Amino acid sequence: MRKFDHPAFVAFSLGDLGFLAWEMEDYQGAEQRFDEMLALFRKIGDKQFEPIALFGSGRAASGQGKYDRARIFFHESLALQQIVLPLNIQGALEALAFLEATQDNQVCAARLLGATQTCYTKSQLSITPRERRDRENAIASLRRRWVKKLLREPGRRERR
Repeated sequence: MRKFDHPAFVAFSLGDLGFLAWEMEDYQGAEQRFDEMLALFRKIGDKQFEPIALFGSGRAASGQGKYDRARIFFHESLALQQIVLPLNIQGALEALAFLEATQDNQVCAARLLGATQTCYTKSQLSITPRERRDRENAIASLRRRWVKKLLREPGRRERR
């Protein structure tokens, strides 16, 4: 076997494997790949791609129901992205929005989703079908919760 001495390429490959594992709902496998990816990028001092590894780790943690851990990864990813990739923060914002929606923090989730829409409009980036479905589901869930909340408020009545 040939020795491969390009840690950045190995890290990118680990990231690809991590996103593939996440798509297949193998969240533990994804977490392992993203942890290795992050360790390699930190070892070589490449701050530009650390946010991607942190974002992936957050998604993997969220998929396992480790919401506090996911929140930490998403916040760290967002903080780094604002420094190294300021035009590419929508992924971390959206992941935080989904996490907040899962935790029943509708106001925060709605604000974050609004910010992501602004980012997508400015950057013209496309999203995967799964990301689109997750986004649409989160928005629909927030709308249902808001309607229920509004109908429960005193002085508001359901229209027939």
